[in-house]
Amino acid sequence: MGLIYSLFLGGVTAALTYFFGYSPWVLIVLGVLWLAGLVISFGTGHHGFGGRGNTDVMIVIAALTITVAIVMPKYVSQTPCHQARETLKNVAAAQNEYKARHGTFAPYIHLLEIKKTPDISVLIVMGNTEFFVAIASHKDCKEKDGTPRVFTWDSLRGGIQ
Repeated sequence: MGLIYSLFLGGVTAALTYFFGYSPWVLIVLGVLWLAGLVISFGTGHHGFGGRGNTDVMIVIAALTITVAIVMPKYVSQTPCHQARETLKNVAAAQNEYKARHGTFAPYIHLLEIKKTPDISVLIVMGNTEFFVAIASHKDCKEKDGTPRVFTWDSLRGGIQ
């Protein structure tokens, strides 16, 4: 029975995340469904050989672990703060290409060939022949006190600070 629950919930998880994305309400619904599956398999499952261990619960826990391992990286990559950090990495790659062609880092963002995103603000603070400093922030990425969280890339110090 645990395998049937796991396959069913795996299908529901795939369908919900495919059609509705990784919004918090989808993850809450999935969490409730997986918890219900765990409770049901715990109550109705059979015990393994020798009467030890509830194999249905173990199967559901294993399937839940696999599902979380698949869903979490995709969810994290869609968070606003992660998007701002990724934009800085793209700016760094574009800066390295610019330096290879021109012998200096670009002093202005419009000189770089990067994809613009309206929610993310990027500014090159300094760019010369030796290093560059860039900052990025996402309109929805905030500190706990509500102030915008700003990420800094300093090539002299080795990347994101």
